[in-house]
Amino acid sequence: MIIHKVFNRHGGSSHEPYDSLNVSYAIGDNEDDVLENQTRICKELGIAIGDLVSLGQVHGDQILHVDANTNGETDGYDAMITDVPGKFLMIKVADCQAVMIWSDVKDVVANVHNGWKGSAQNIVGKTLTKMINEFQCHPSSINIEISPSIGPCCAEFTDPKKELPEHLHQFIKENNHVNFWAATKKQCLDYGLDESKIKCTNICTVCNTKDYFSYRGEKEGTGRFAAIIGIKK
Repeated sequence: MIIHKVFNRHGGSSHEPYDSLNVSYAIGDNEDDVLENQTRICKELGIAIGDLVSLGQVHGDQILHVDANTNGETDGYDAMITDVPGKFLMIKVADCQAVMIWSDVKDVVANVHNGWKGSAQNIVGKTLTKMINEFQCHPSSINIEISPSIGPCCAEFTDPKKELPEHLHQFIKENNHVNFWAATKKQCLDYGLDESKIKCTNICTVCNTKDYFSYRGEKEGTGRFAAIIGIKK
């Protein structure tokens, strides 16, 4: 059974400005509070803290194959794929997308940290390529869910045509705003996915800092909320 869930920023033990369910150790929060927050999340999912796998998230395009021996946090990657029951993949979010991917037919899941640099490098498409070619997931069986993340209302660039590669120019809207939700959907459709299986929460983190962390909305010092997917043992 595949389980996936996006958590909001509530119900944790962290204090301002990380209040309260921050899951990142790398931003200055108290480590005991972060561990407690991750433990609470795992308890809600019915898994052990040792089942949680995460990434350093460096805004690149490297994809980690999570096997039975992968544990804790691994640096240098922005996406994970696994077919191992009991491994739960966590992406930490504060404006970038967490793109959770799973198959209806095979026990294969992936989780992708997809900011604007990830969109520029098509890390979602590269992850789909691995799922299709290496894990034999037929495109028609693949599901996508895009977490709360910065929306087209708030993703403003100084000069997006200069800052972004040409394949993203079609998603530039008025006032130099960019619709990265639509960009991710298009990248998925390019790999033959069924449009009805591509879901987006359409919740902008910048507009909803009451419930979600937002780096752009809260500037430095904000926390990270969790998006987790895995295969239940």
